[in-house]
Amino acid sequence: MNKIQLVSEGVLVLASSKGLIAEYQNKEFDYNFPEGIKNVLYNNAIICLHTPDGDNLIIDELENIEFVKQKYDRIIEQYIEFDIDDELLIISHADFTMLCDKGGDYTKYGWPIEKLKIPDSGSYKISIGVKNVSDKFEKYSAYFLLTLSIDKFYGDFNRNTVIEIV
Repeated sequence: MNKIQLVSEGVLVLASSKGLIAEYQNKEFDYNFPEGIKNVLYNNAIICLHTPDGDNLIIDELENIEFVKQKYDRIIEQYIEFDIDDELLIISHADFTMLCDKGGDYTKYGWPIEKLKIPDSGSYKISIGVKNVSDKFEKYSAYFLLTLSIDKFYGDFNRNTVIEIV
């Protein structure tokens, strides 16, 4: 994955492409945030990161966060369930709401969506290393650098909730 520059519109969403279709292909999207997305959070189809201290983000290449924890101000761990031939969508809140309003299928959305192919179905732990770079905004054109690590997970995990990145 290359670096992705993204304006989050206040919320960054990481989502299972198949999970969104399963939830919204026959159901109207509820725009009431965060109550309207409780079901997809509970089913671990999405990770929802609230970004109130800055919308401009850079999502960096994958790496094993376990070995480089000292690089980050914070590490967030959440879980996503992926189906066969699934993809991880990396989208702003605005794109997420419009996508879900169109049945959750990003291929019918109308413009490109950042995504990563997931090699196998199952449960995955998504670790997100958060580094505040707001004091270097001129250099990065971003308030936060986020680094993702995606690891197959076997075991029990909590249901996802909306998390502030700071």
